[in-house]
Amino acid sequence: AWRKMMSKVIAIDTETTGPYLQHGCKPFMVTACDDEGYTKLWEFNVNPYTREPIYDLKTVNSLFRYLAKYETWVFHNALFDIKALSLLQYSKYEKLLSTVDIHDTMLMAHCNNSLDKRGLKGLGLLYLDFSEGDEHELDKAVNKARRVARKLGWSIASEEEPSLKALKDKKGKCDFWLPKAVARLSSPETLDDITRDHFDSVCATYAIGDVERTIGLYIYFRKILTDKNEWEHYDKNRLCLLPTYSMQNQGFYLNKKRLPQMLHNLSQTKEDVRNSLQRLCRIKDFNPRSPIDLKKALFESLSIECQSFTEKGNLATDKDAIKEILERGDINVKQEQFCRRLLTYRRLNTAETYLDSYQRHEINSRLYSNLNPAGTSTLRYAAKDPNAQNISKQDNDDDSMDMTVTFNLREAFGPPKGKLWICIDYAQLQLRIFAHACQDAFLIDSFARGVDIHDTVAREVFQTEQPSSLQRRAAKAINFGIIFGAGRSKIERMSKIEGSYDLYKERFPLVDKYLKKCERYAKRNGFIRTLGGYPLRVPKKTAYKACNFVVQGTEGEMVKTAINYCTDYCNQEDVPIVPIMLIHDEIIFQTKSVITKKEFVNNEINHISNVGALMNDAAETTGVLTEVDAKITDTVWSESTSLKLTTSV
Repeated sequence: AWRKMMSKVIAIDTETTGPYLQHGCKPFMVTACDDEGYTKLWEFNVNPYTREPIYDLKTVNSLFRYLAKYETWVFHNALFDIKALSLLQYSKYEKLLSTVDIHDTMLMAHCNNSLDKRGLKGLGLLYLDFSEGDEHELDKAVNKARRVARKLGWSIASEEEPSLKALKDKKGKCDFWLPKAVARLSSPETLDDITRDHFDSVCATYAIGDVERTIGLYIYFRKILTDKNEWEHYDKNRLCLLPTYSMQNQGFYLNKKRLPQMLHNLSQTKEDVRNSLQRLCRIKDFNPRSPIDLKKALFESLSIECQSFTEKGNLATDKDAIKEILERGDINVKQEQFCRRLLTYRRLNTAETYLDSYQRHEINSRLYSNLNPAGTSTLRYAAKDPNAQNISKQDNDDDSMDMTVTFNLREAFGPPKGKLWICIDYAQLQLRIFAHACQDAFLIDSFARGVDIHDTVAREVFQTEQPSSLQRRAAKAINFGIIFGAGRSKIERMSKIEGSYDLYKERFPLVDKYLKKCERYAKRNGFIRTLGGYPLRVPKKTAYKACNFVVQGTEGEMVKTAINYCTDYCNQEDVPIVPIMLIHDEIIFQTKSVITKKEFVNNEINHISNVGALMNDAAETTGVLTEVDAKITDTVWSESTSLKLTTSV
């Protein structure tokens, strides 16, 4: 009866010449396994000198005719395999894709246990007792084949290979096609008969094993999630798959001319900050990245008392330790300057790494970030190659840094010539979710009235009509500290006002009650639920952070629903914009055709109002009332200007 209910289900997997499909890697093998256990394999030869698969129309058509028989397609990491299948250039692929039901066992695993590692092999071993021996055999064969291929002058994976320019340590994973190619060699002395037979089949065995794991996990998780009444939460989550695939295929524009100058300026600023650090600590050739130099500067030259230690008992110099020094309030001006500039130097160094990554992954002046809807322990998206989630609105918004040093990664991005970017994001989304979760009438009313929430909380906590800048900063520190699970001592260090934590609890008793309720629930059950009901595992030792899981998980739910709504709307022919990227709770849209800003504002502004309304509708599915902010630019992302909408959103 169970199998009849799941009839017409097939698991699909692709093997590719590398993990970077946007950089030119392509599929050379496709395998499938249905819910009755029948397996199929389609394979294409690879030119060993160019690494290009040789596609023949007959095999491609045969593959898709077979897949079209099934109503449900199951993948593990669907976004990768859906993209890989598109590279086979089947003319009816996009139409076929819109008619089938897409499922992802990686998302299923997340719904079952959001703390599990979600690799296919690990899940297969954990839940199906499926051995990982096939991967070990393939890895050994690839290593042997690479030695043969190197002698023959074939194009094996390397960091110099154009289609693998973002490669780090995945060379073996990029050459799964090699054993078969080596087995086809006519030279009898290259391999003995046993090795030749093994090389000929080792990748196929591995690939078939993957789809058997995938269909097995689908059957297992479908039953488990149904029995636990969690299927609807998974089902809602997976609806973002095709909209996300469509969005990340658009790519977003990178200004290649601006990037080198940004890198130069950043490098110069870093050196200036390093010189100032050297003057403050008086250590010749001071290296801020050297643990030895740092300890000498902090605890000897500057005589700062260390109160933080690593697990091994060594003096701690990480970001949290430096912030704790700043928050203590017992340091002099020189010590404070050093700590702030050290954090600034590290942030500059990180920004430089990001810019290098953008430059490395650029393709025809565009970046194609791979979004992963199951990439975090909450429901927020993760991204890689490159990680677009690190392109924050401001890179100098941390008041523990030296605020005189400014930089913005968004200066490297903007619409291509003639196009526009419209950036729409939720206003103070996490705080709004928190207010609704706590059901605190004062906080909810404050958001409804559109007042500055940090200023309003400062007035309430410190009982003053005119909060000082210190009190407002303290209120902001408390607002976010509470959400992220900070305790009394940390919040009071952050706020720099003794007793602020207790004052907040006194003024907002429902907040304290809700935090304790979340912690008790997480300790008792091992998980917490978002406002939409999605289960998120919480480690019992950090159960005090359960509220943060609720807030960020609910944000993830809202944003995924918003992506679904906005994509459906933008797919209409008369809608002039298309979503191209997601940064946390901000969606970036680009105009489909060339248009001036003035023309757009005069004639198309209603579409932005409609999209904003859809984003608010998406939030309302979890009961939270939200507002959105919209900005527009025709030049540089960082220079976007606020957009006054024609109707209320």
